[in-house]
Amino acid sequence: RCELSNKWEPVTPCDAVCGKGHFKVMKKVLQKQEDDDTCIPEYKWLPCERQKCTEFTVSRTSPSLVPTPEDRVDLVLSWSQKTMARKISIRAPIGYKFGEKAEEACKIKFHSLQPYMESCKVAEQLNSVELAFATPLPPAETGGAQQGPAKGRYEIGIEVETPLCEPIERWVADPIRHKIICNEHPDRTRWEIQFLASEADAGAEIRDAMGFLMEYREPSGIQLPKKLKLKAEQILLDEASPTTTTVSTTTLPPPPDLKPHAEVGWVLCMGDRDPGYCQDRSGQSNVICGWENVCQVRTD
Repeated sequence: RCELSNKWEPVTPCDAVCGKGHFKVMKKVLQKQEDDDTCIPEYKWLPCERQKCTEFTVSRTSPSLVPTPEDRVDLVLSWSQKTMARKISIRAPIGYKFGEKAEEACKIKFHSLQPYMESCKVAEQLNSVELAFATPLPPAETGGAQQGPAKGRYEIGIEVETPLCEPIERWVADPIRHKIICNEHPDRTRWEIQFLASEADAGAEIRDAMGFLMEYREPSGIQLPKKLKLKAEQILLDEASPTTTTVSTTTLPPPPDLKPHAEVGWVLCMGDRDPGYCQDRSGQSNVICGWENVCQVRTD
């Protein structure tokens, strides 16, 4: 007897940090005979889109986890530059920190800037980093990913520390998110990237991107006003109040049977961010990721 679950469960995250991507779901095996090798989970690929791609996009690696003040957050910065760059400067909003002192190495998780990348260092202003290249970084259309979800873009995964939320009056109860959030003005969440053709260049190409808000979570050590906490607690109570619902007995149709990307040539993928991605594209189970966790898989 071979029995599979009726529920589709996600196996991989969305393979695109922005724009259209795919993620894998499966029906796991609930019951099988011990010697039945044909009874295996059922897999499908489904479309997904975490956020729209812009010329410069800031994404959290865990979109559902909203950061808190003085929190270390893993981000994916992606862009589609149109000019050659010998140096790139990335500036986070005021209060963010890429490190504790200038000139220390960035905390890079992965990147797609090989073979051009030479170094990434924290700048004098700790909310900025500077990327230097051994040879000029080509425009993203020719030098970025040539296929897959990041086609025509560069990506770098990097750790940053979030700022404090001060003064305390900036904390507000958000009835939409049912959270207490730090009410930042949009300009205070804005990121900026500059593409420099030389050390003396004042910035031939500049792009900006919106960042994200922070939320309050217990325990945090932050002393919120009593009225604010009571207001937030009431919002959460209202959300949790029992309501009368009508249960539908209609059976939903199964998800469409999408095929994985038909890619030919080199596939660049990130081992930590895309579990199973390299293996599925290459048909191999022992794919090894190279420097900064970037995998190169031959698929043709």
